[in-house]
Amino acid sequence: MTISNFFTSTCQDKETHNWILNAHNTANGDIDRLAKILAVEIVKFRCRRCPQHFNSWKNKAENDIPLSEASKSALRAFLVPTFGDPDEGNDPNIDHLEGFVGEWLWYFICTENPIDTIIHKVPPGFKSTDPGGDALLIHRLLNDELLFRLWEMKKFAPRKDESGQQIDATVNRAYSQLNSKALEYLARITATEQELNDPEVEEFVGKLVELWIDASPQAAAGVSIATSSEHTSQSCFDNFGLQFPRLTNPNRLLGMLTGIEDFSKFAVLVKEYVWKGL
Repeated sequence: MTISNFFTSTCQDKETHNWILNAHNTANGDIDRLAKILAVEIVKFRCRRCPQHFNSWKNKAENDIPLSEASKSALRAFLVPTFGDPDEGNDPNIDHLEGFVGEWLWYFICTENPIDTIIHKVPPGFKSTDPGGDALLIHRLLNDELLFRLWEMKKFAPRKDESGQQIDATVNRAYSQLNSKALEYLARITATEQELNDPEVEEFVGKLVELWIDASPQAAAGVSIATSSEHTSQSCFDNFGLQFPRLTNPNRLLGMLTGIEDFSKFAVLVKEYVWKGL
């Protein structure tokens, strides 16, 4: 089962922007099953160039087959910086863990059922605190033109002593960060993205900065928020178009709000399943 199968997605089309609500559908799997599958997908992606270590992790997680010393050392290098150290009982920073889990929820939901064809992906970083933009997708539109969307992602998971906080403030921080940092993010992607096999995409990546400066119809923005179901809102993206007025004609703004019944608990469950393979 894919990650997106766990969610019921509803798209809201507005004059200046569109946004999607992804609501966890527990009929397709509870929070524990979703956390397990997301943990597997994250480790699989992280070890995509060394599948032998992913297979070792999976055998340990599912069948308690001991790791070889080589796989144990390798997997710790891949996973401990993000998920903490089970051998030492060192939990990761909870805010960083929640941010990371939210980014990868976005990635799998977005790429499994894309609105437009995706021809190139710049996925979230190794850690949620890595510098640079959170992610970027390049799409091929129906008119055969390319379009990139630069994404900014946040999580909204207030603690008990933060009960007065509202999700709108988190969305506004995402707008502000994207507005102020977009050119730096795009320059970093242009400079550091690995050499591409497709000459058309290679040329397009070289134009990201100027396309954003010109507010080209080929430049777009996205904001994604992961939270608990109780905090989902029908109005949190209402001022998206006011924040990015040059990207509203034609409309190239997309919001995504993903709600799970207890997002903080969910992030910890993902970590705990990753630990089972270490």
